Amino acid sequence: MSRLTACGFEHSALIDNSGGLWVTGSNLYGQLGIKEQKDPSKLDLIWLEGESQRQQRRSSTKQINSLRKVQIYNEIVSVSCGIYFTVCVDTNGDVWSFGRNENGQLGVGHVNMQIHPTHVRYLQNILLVECGSYHTVCIDGNSELWSFGSNSHGQLGLGRSCHLVETPTKVDSISDIMEVSCGLHHTICSNYSGELFAFGSNSRGELALPDTENRNVPTKITKLQNIVQFKCGDSSSEFLNDKGQVFRSCLAMHEPGLEQIKELPEIKMISGGYVHMMYVDIEGFLWVWGGNSFYQLGVPYGGFISKPTKNSDFHNVCELSSGGNHSIIKDSAGLVWVFGSNSMGQLGINHYNSPVLPTQYPADLLEGFGRNPKLLKSALK
Repeated sequence: MSRLTACGFEHSALIDNSGGLWVTGSNLYGQLGIKEQKDPSKLDLIWLEGESQRQQRRSSTKQINSLRKVQIYNEIVSVSCGIYFTVCVDTNGDVWSFGRNENGQLGVGHVNMQIHPTHVRYLQNILLVECGSYHTVCIDGNSELWSFGSNSHGQLGLGRSCHLVETPTKVDSISDIMEVSCGLHHTICSNYSGELFAFGSNSRGELALPDTENRNVPTKITKLQNIVQFKCGDSSSEFLNDKGQVFRSCLAMHEPGLEQIKELPEIKMISGGYVHMMYVDIEGFLWVWGGNSFYQLGVPYGGFISKPTKNSDFHNVCELSSGGNHSIIKDSAGLVWVFGSNSMGQLGINHYNSPVLPTQYPADLLEGFGRNPKLLKSALK
């Protein structure tokens, strides 16, 4: 799954056609990596530390409501956001992280907050990165899995009882890893043979295992076959098989179990936020369900939507990203739409009001956010 857009709890990040990284929203912990600037409406350049350029450290702005561009030495091919932190990968396979770090989720060898992008020198040849709420997992060019950050529920898969890990550590018990997803306190990954492994919190049945015991090592999921995509949510997980069927792993009648979401048509893509889920069917239409108090589902009625509902306003959707209470979608024409909570400017629409209806980015900005084949190829390796 490509990672060209990412929604954190109260911030967002997008990669443009040229591999530039754009950020908006809360910057309370430096998760945007931007320096302070008097006029927040102007673009701000973020320079990565190292080589000939060094950015003087300054206090970061608290929040911004318009996209700011990240200018770096190499193109960015993968980005992910956790709760108040951001991690990205460039074309050289180098990893850069910034923001909140009390659990070591930035992988820089300590727990100090980083308000500017910092090179994770312990990692190299990385293809993609995935952030959970307080932990981070990477896949390298040898299909090995690396993890760091909070390990409160065993979500790093290292077989340790330690609370946190500050330095990226290889998960030795599995290999040949193709994809990974992280939730609040759990992680699920798949290998090239199609096998699924889960670890971390399982108190609500989120690991799709036959009990509710936490796991601190990767444990094979045997109840699911032919899974082509999966997504870890806050306290549940969803799986898409090769027939377009979606299954949800959670507690049902106080017992762990898998349930098929039968109200959905044939699906080809899934995404989820804190309390909401989004899907794209084989015709490119958007389907949504879950919490909609902030209109994060893109429909103009708030509250909770109890079953999957078709949002016919969107067609040919090719990319989804959902955060705490907001969402970003792209269509095949390169149009970008944002909706949901905007209290911290996470939608990047030049104000802090949360719109009832989805907002499209301006045409002059949209030119940079099409589907660049070069970047997609790198992101999907």
